[in-house]
Amino acid sequence: SVGSVSAKGFKSDSLATLEETEFTGEEKLFLFLKNSAVVEGTNEVYSGVSLSVVDSIDKEEVVEKLVAASSLKNALFDYDKAILKPEDRAVLDEFVGSTSDLSAVKIVVAGHADERGSNEYNLALGERRALAVKNYLVLQGVPSGNIRTLSYGEERPACNQSSESCWRQNRRTETQVSQ
Repeated sequence: SVGSVSAKGFKSDSLATLEETEFTGEEKLFLFLKNSAVVEGTNEVYSGVSLSVVDSIDKEEVVEKLVAASSLKNALFDYDKAILKPEDRAVLDEFVGSTSDLSAVKIVVAGHADERGSNEYNLALGERRALAVKNYLVLQGVPSGNIRTLSYGEERPACNQSSESCWRQNRRTETQVSQ
């Protein structure tokens, strides 16, 4: 290990460490965050992300990986529904199962809707979708007070076209995690 910084409460003992892998001799930079992420090329879950180290580290790659590791996959919803699908519950289950201290996590769930319907209706629908995620996480052991919900309704679309494939992307929740 080239160097490391301690971080209490993480599954790993390091916040950042540069290590040489046993099998390839390739150096990897491990940046440990306050939630779990799968380290590329392994089946192990760490509280961080792994970046290959060449001559220098691309800042955009670091930012992209950090953002990906601090958010969960978007949950997608059927038209005019706020019911979590089995695949989205599985993502939330994996997050809960890989988090060492659920009482320490802070979660923000933002609900979204497609452009169909009134602004008021879509704000309420986005809130119901965010609450569906929150309620599921609470059932899995995350303290209710650690989860904040908000709704953007149709105001922050992921896609701007008026088509079913685009509307499907906009019927979502986005979940950000921190400790």
